[in-house]
Amino acid sequence: MALAGGAADGRIDALTVIMHELGHQIGLADVYSPGSESELMHGYLDPGERRLPDGVFETGAPTLAEGLAELGGIALPQQDISAV
Repeated sequence: MALAGGAADGRIDALTVIMHELGHQIGLADVYSPGSESELMHGYLDPGERRLPDGVFETGAPTLAEGLAELGGIALPQQDISAV
């Protein structure tokens, strides 16, 4: 939550909104279930509130390639960056 009286107090957090909307772009739906109020994909956002995606900063979180593999074997193209 934003600090009371601070510059972000009473404003909608753009970072949270953008991450939420990017979630829709990858196929995630809004969540309205009880207890989901702190989740990034919850359908409502209160002014002054910032939400971050769960698990992104945790050690051992799946990589993009691992996540795509779980979705049906989609593989990312391999790229040789040794000459860069």
